[in-house]
Amino acid sequence: MDKKVDLEMLTVGEVARVLGVSEQTIRAYVRFGQLRAVKLPGSWRIRVEDFQKFIDSISSEPVRGV
Repeated sequence: MDKKVDLEMLTVGEVARVLGVSEQTIRAYVRFGQLRAVKLPGSWRIRVEDFQKFIDSISSEPVRGV
């Protein structure tokens, strides 16, 4: 069995701190499918790779209302 296991996971709190938003905001991103997360017993975890994809997607969005 030669499967790669991704152990690089972030908590909702860690992601919230990096982005400067609340944990509720991160949970909303997860709930609405904007940020992939894995449900573990008692908590959600976000893979570093998925977090980077999320960052890339929001940084490439056009700025509106400027």
